[in-house]
Amino acid sequence: MTTLEGIFERAPVERITDEARQVNVGRALAALVAVVLMFIGRTAGWMVTAVVWTFVAVRVGYRDVRPRPPTVSPPASRPGR
Repeated sequence: MTTLEGIFERAPVERITDEARQVNVGRALAALVAVVLMFIGRTAGWMVTAVVWTFVAVRVGYRDVRPRPPTVSPPASRPGR
C-alpha cells in the first residue's frame, strides 16, 4: 500500500516547489478575472440575442395570423378632368 510519504519520496518536490515560486500571482489573478468577465460578456450577449430573436419571432407570428384589412384601390382618374 502506498503511503503519503512514499509519494513524496518519488515526486520531484524540490523542482515543483521551484516552479511554483516562479508563478506570477498577479498575472494569474488578472487572467482569472479576464476569463470571468469574458464569460459574463458572452452570456449577456447570448441572452440579448435570445430576447431579440424571441421578440422578432412573436412579431412575425402575429403578423402572419392577424386579419388583414381590405385593400382599397385609389380612385381611377377620369380622363378630361
